[in-house]
Amino acid sequence: NKEIWDVANIAWLIDPSWGPSELRPSPILSDNKTWSHDPRRHQIRQCRDLNRDAIFGDLFTKLAEAK
Repeated sequence: NKEIWDVANIAWLIDPSWGPSELRPSPILSDNKTWSHDPRRHQIRQCRDLNRDAIFGDLFTKLAEAK
């Protein structure tokens, strides 16, 4: 199964258990295209995994009910 990250934001709003996440300081992209971290930066929500089957199951159920 392959995750479709484009739907992560909406899926998390519908059911946060479909994409466990955590708050982390926002990363900094340096000029040499590497990431650095500063714990004083603003927080972002980072999701590292998605339950693709649950997300698509919900989507297809809602599409079928919309007919």
